[in-house]
Amino acid sequence: MRLRSILASLALSGIAPMLAAQQPISGESPDTRHEPGEAKVVARLAPLGGSGITVPAEMRTRMGNSNNRHGVGSANLRYQQIFVGTDFGSQPITIQGHAYRAPRTTSGRNGGSQTLTIKMSPTTKSPASMSTTYATNITGTETTVFSGTVNYPSLSGYNSDPTLFDVEIKWTKPWVFTPKPGQNVLMEIDNTSTTTLGYYMDASGDVSTARLYAGGATATTGTKSDNYGLVVCFLTKVGATKGSWRSLGSACDGTGGAPGVVVPAEMRTEMGTTSNRHGIGTGDMRYQQVFDGTEIGGARVFTSHSYRAPVATYGRPGGVRDFDVLLGETTSTPTSMSSTFATNATGPQTTVFSGTVNLPNLTGYNMDPFAFAVEIKYTRPFAWAGKNNLLLEVVAKSPTHLFYYMDAQTAINTSRLYANGATATSGTVSTNYGLIMRFNYAGSAQNAPVMYPIGRPILGTSFVVNLGNAPANTGAALIFGASTTSWNTIPLPLDLSPLGAKGCRLYVSFDAAFPTLVDAKGQSTMALPIPGDNALLNSGLNLQFLVLDNGANSLGLTLTNAGTGKIGER
Repeated sequence: MRLRSILASLALSGIAPMLAAQQPISGESPDTRHEPGEAKVVARLAPLGGSGITVPAEMRTRMGNSNNRHGVGSANLRYQQIFVGTDFGSQPITIQGHAYRAPRTTSGRNGGSQTLTIKMSPTTKSPASMSTTYATNITGTETTVFSGTVNYPSLSGYNSDPTLFDVEIKWTKPWVFTPKPGQNVLMEIDNTSTTTLGYYMDASGDVSTARLYAGGATATTGTKSDNYGLVVCFLTKVGATKGSWRSLGSACDGTGGAPGVVVPAEMRTEMGTTSNRHGIGTGDMRYQQVFDGTEIGGARVFTSHSYRAPVATYGRPGGVRDFDVLLGETTSTPTSMSSTFATNATGPQTTVFSGTVNLPNLTGYNMDPFAFAVEIKYTRPFAWAGKNNLLLEVVAKSPTHLFYYMDAQTAINTSRLYANGATATSGTVSTNYGLIMRFNYAGSAQNAPVMYPIGRPILGTSFVVNLGNAPANTGAALIFGASTTSWNTIPLPLDLSPLGAKGCRLYVSFDAAFPTLVDAKGQSTMALPIPGDNALLNSGLNLQFLVLDNGANSLGLTLTNAGTGKIGER
């Protein structure tokens, strides 16, 4: 009864008054790893606090849209990059080294050694005024902070954590930057290695930086890339203790978000690392993709499906496409998908659409995993029984290609089959690769709200925690708990089903709650400031969202998944 009283008080009277006064805080890698039809990532190219400063500042809470080896692994190359001085704060800072982070667009890297000379200097040149002549950019005293061999570690997998800078270079001489008006930071890296190392680090375009590069470590002029460069964390401490974060438990069903199911399930709160046009933009092609039926759930009627624009491709002009869309249940799985189209169609297929679609123009990069902007509306609904897996088939009848790349991912629970020719009988299977789709169903939404933070908790920074799939314009509270095993004398996790919230579990002790408003999209973002107090190092941080949702159950609330971690220096 004590728990019910606390939850009811919070839901009905505690959150609402607080909400009324608050608003939510609101060289590019080669194409060898790309799937056919995938967009090539175009070479366009840690927060202040803790033990490092991430620059450009725009990249502190998101991953870049590109990757590059210039300045890292390109042999016999002279490289300069200018960073905005105000990104370093207003006080003098002693830098002991710098670090790179692996990109989200390339899976893993073999390590190796490179011979580098690294120089730092203040400069009156800005990213916009950077010269193509190296000497012109050096307007202040240049300090050689490192000269020797760097041994890069081997990396595995894709990186989606913008705070994870795993590649550290410890300088042999610290460098002090004293911010002054009109003064920026110039980093020069001269690579005198004889062999290039294909070691691509995170980079981005449309950011406040610029680079200059040229073959030959003693070159005097080079090629400038405006608004493009590596993402760098300048370290005030090398070998710092890293924070950690992991998801804990699962959410209970609510009525928020769009009435649809996103598959593969592992991509519901993460953007893909690739993009592809097969199945939407490629002309004269037959395409199939298998989705795991357990991820789609129980019986429902699908009325359309949607795609989302990718991170790694900047916008796309739309156009008219002519295709047929078929849906059916299949006993084929992502791992057993056949290279013969007919073999995968183990059950009846329903033609849910046949005709032309005018795909919309898209602009910018998409960083929002909930933004499915491209919808194919069915002329015939599809009754999903939920007994097997789902087979999608797209027969593209347009004779020409439209370079319309949608979000995709590798190493996930789906597979595709494609072949040139709309009447092809067999083709090429891409196992554990495919487009990210949302299958939209009739009726009200039945989504579980989800908590998904950005990065890890770090001293002296704000830990950004996102909420998605909540009912539009409702209230929520971020629960902070000291424990994930007990709340006073109550063991955790605690099942709230007896109180009327079926399937909802409290995973963290209810020690404090921070209220927030949910926007019209069913989303909210909270930035939790973590003091720069070393006494907090390695302290535990346990969080879970409570969401007001009158339509979900008799208690009128739902709970997201929880998360647990430790506060680090970086």
